[in-house]
Amino acid sequence: MSNATTSRVNSLARIYAASLFELAEADGGLPNCETTGLELNGVAEVAQTDASFQEFLRSPVVSMGDKEQALRRIFGDGKVSDLLLRFMLVLNKKSRLDQLVGIGEAYTQLLWERTGRIEVEVFSAKPLDEGLVELVRQRVGEALGKEAVLRNTVDAGLIGGLKLRVGDRMIDASVATQLSRIRESLNTSGAETVRSRIGSLIQG
Repeated sequence: MSNATTSRVNSLARIYAASLFELAEADGGLPNCETTGLELNGVAEVAQTDASFQEFLRSPVVSMGDKEQALRRIFGDGKVSDLLLRFMLVLNKKSRLDQLVGIGEAYTQLLWERTGRIEVEVFSAKPLDEGLVELVRQRVGEALGKEAVLRNTVDAGLIGGLKLRVGDRMIDASVATQLSRIRESLNTSGAETVRSRIGSLIQG
């Protein structure tokens, strides 16, 4: 997923995402919501990485009619679901195609809320080893009663420290300092001690 957190998604994106979610659910329940989300975020990823497509979505010069024809040509013939194509055509008529990335992030948030998942972002000076990533994921999930979707973001400015964001909540510096000792505990105190420490940090 992109850097999706509640605080970074605007209210307009949430409204459109909620409408799409309701339509997807009515058309095929949560499984269809999952599939629609994958499609939507696939298109949003292209919008983020392809400069020409990004310009096409934002451009006030390209007419609404030309954009509609282009959308049908690019995404028609089963390249995406009929629901998603119709949704993008509505965005075009509302001059909201430039909101596509934010709508994708908002949609993911809605999907995670409905399926009991939560985003957990761990900031570290260097990439974390798989053992520590999995321990953090497990303990956060246990502490919050949700399935944690973990993402490790490298921030060289931390100089070896760690920061933890759970949903839209950032763990403060004192907790981050304690969390930075977890790596050492993997070799000195054993997995059970590490699990206990992470759990106390999240719950605190």
